[in-house]
Amino acid sequence: GETPSPCLPSSATQQAVLRIVMIAPVHGFDARQSSPELEWQSAALPSDHFFVVRLRDPYGAVVTSPMLTTPRWRPTLPPERAGWWSWKVQVVQNAADRTMLITTSSEWYFWFGPTPTLGGPDVPSMPRLPIL
Repeated sequence: GETPSPCLPSSATQQAVLRIVMIAPVHGFDARQSSPELEWQSAALPSDHFFVVRLRDPYGAVVTSPMLTTPRWRPTLPPERAGWWSWKVQVVQNAADRTMLITTSSEWYFWFGPTPTLGGPDVPSMPRLPIL
């Protein structure tokens, strides 16, 4: 990649350095019954920086992780919220009096819960997956 020019503000430099690469579950993965472990890759974070994972369930509710220091997290997903979940990872800087967003990953989807069958519960259909 290109080396950022010295005149860029530090936040832009941080965004380039702390780019997040999503690893697992792969986009469109079928997790069936178990909550999948979410995993991503990033450069080492400074000590005041943390990862935060934001999941959105098929009905629009958001689940947020605690502040994480390692690039993985296994959420506990409620089994009744079956369907396509989206997830993305953010890097935040936790300053003394505020939390500042540094960068956000792309958004990926995975299927969670029982496969819908005839006569089964109503499950929102899969959103059109973005082309990655």
